[in-house]
Amino acid sequence: MSSLFIGRFQPFHLGHLSVIQDVIGDIVKPGKGVNMLKKAQRNPKKNFLFIMIGSADKNFQPTNPFTAGERFQMIRLALDEAQIPHDCYAIVPIPDIEDYALWPYHVATYLPPFERIYTGSSVVKMLFENANKKRKNPWQIIDVTKNLKISATKIRNLILQGKKWEHLTPKSVTKMITELDIGKRLKKVL
Repeated sequence: MSSLFIGRFQPFHLGHLSVIQDVIGDIVKPGKGVNMLKKAQRNPKKNFLFIMIGSADKNFQPTNPFTAGERFQMIRLALDEAQIPHDCYAIVPIPDIEDYALWPYHVATYLPPFERIYTGSSVVKMLFENANKKRKNPWQIIDVTKNLKISATKIRNLILQGKKWEHLTPKSVTKMITELDIGKRLKKVL
């Protein structure tokens, strides 16, 4: 079964990581932790997660300070740190289009078929629900809002205010954000 997790990941944080771990567990079912992931690794064609970087064409903006390449790297570093095998997932940057009604079909053209969609966005959920009305085999839409106790907006605001934020991201992402000096970038784009 293939699933899709949609986010902008501005930046990628521990809430995102938790959802991905839950989704991979949801797909695979058999156990917990690394054992579960090793089992997923043995059957990557049957159990697969697409991680979609939304708004891939947006960067150096107050709500989208990171480039698609930087977000891709953050996700890969965090999943490596969490020991999630590469053959369990693919990271796919997808640019926006300016027509929300067509957006779910736009997303689907970038990916092989998928059955489930995981999202924390009420707008994304609504768009895919509307698209489902026209599909013979509707996507299963799973709301992950309850899992995300952290927000990228909060992290960006903490960085801007010079407050502690490092505990909200995986260590590898914290290191990357620090090296990018994203606080300086955020101040300039504001």
